[in-house]
Amino acid sequence: MKQKLTKKEIINIILLFIGWRLILQSIAFLGKYRLFLTTDNAYDHLSPWHIDKLPEFLQYFVKWDSGFYLEIAEKGYFFDQAKNLYNTAFFPLYPMLIKIFSYVFQSNIISGIIISTLATWGACFFLYKLAKLELNDNNSALKSVFYFLIFPTAIFLASIYTESLFIFLAVTCLYFARTKRFAIASSFGFFAAISRPIGIILFLVLILEYLEQINFKFKEIKLDILWTLLVPTGLSSYMTFLWIKFKDPLLFLKAQNAWDRKIGFDFWGIWIDLKNHVHDIYHPSQNFAFSLRNDFEFFFFLTFLILSIILFFRLRKSYGLYCFLALLIPFLTGSLISMTRFTLVLFPVFILLAKFTLKREWLNYCIIMLFSMTLSLFTIMLANWYWIG
Repeated sequence: MKQKLTKKEIINIILLFIGWRLILQSIAFLGKYRLFLTTDNAYDHLSPWHIDKLPEFLQYFVKWDSGFYLEIAEKGYFFDQAKNLYNTAFFPLYPMLIKIFSYVFQSNIISGIIISTLATWGACFFLYKLAKLELNDNNSALKSVFYFLIFPTAIFLASIYTESLFIFLAVTCLYFARTKRFAIASSFGFFAAISRPIGIILFLVLILEYLEQINFKFKEIKLDILWTLLVPTGLSSYMTFLWIKFKDPLLFLKAQNAWDRKIGFDFWGIWIDLKNHVHDIYHPSQNFAFSLRNDFEFFFFLTFLILSIILFFRLRKSYGLYCFLALLIPFLTGSLISMTRFTLVLFPVFILLAKFTLKREWLNYCIIMLFSMTLSLFTIMLANWYWIG
């Protein structure tokens, strides 16, 4: 089941990636210097931070949480119990790579941009290979990559955020699992589990994929299934670090409180949050921009929840489980904030959309228009310090 891409396929992916990156940069430039937008009235209580060391065009997408990763790369993790301040919510792999790359490029920002660029590039190749495996059609596989790059929050793939790195690790993990190379798949799962909290779900996803490949005949289970234990080992390694440094292995969970996330599965709080999101659709608050942001978060969550269920039955069970769990974990914290960004990592959906549009060109064009227009809007907003996820 190993796949070797042709020269034409490789060139198509590279050109698509380069075109995407240049267009994003151009949209950000126009949005920054032509529109002169005012402060984000949905989040006017948040203060943007600035960096004077590098030209502005390198900082279009270095916003918000990028500062945490740059800070960890430069100063490491800290914990101030008196002020309830800590940056342990941000997992270590990405800032570790920034630190390593900075020895060569002498800049954490440039290092972060290069890491995100390389990771996105790699994610495109393995998403193409995975889509080709599922759809058995080169054009549909390339369409999956295209949908991925023009997704409304794909701007974070060009940012100093972990989305690019995590997607590369997760899609590569699932590709090697689909080609029955579970040792390699689990190795990528290990690194995914120290890049983002939801990386741990790959443990269950790999087990389901393994069982699916043997048609759930439990007597055929072999010792190679034990490779999947590498994934929780990744999370436990970060927890061990927190225990050694701060005497609290669960500090990455407690740090979520700073983002109004409640760890402990507060179902009543979840219900209230959902009611508030539905209420904002029909009765927006006086801060209409904030209500509109809530509507976006709810719409993205609901849409991808439905698509994850469809994935389970129409494409592959392991893909559906991956998307469902990746939605469930942030949902159970009682907040849908950043759901627009979190849905970006649900890459099996792009394969599903490519399958749905194989004989429905009208749907293909509708998706392209919706995705590309929203991505342009979000790119302009992020370049001007507007919160988009």
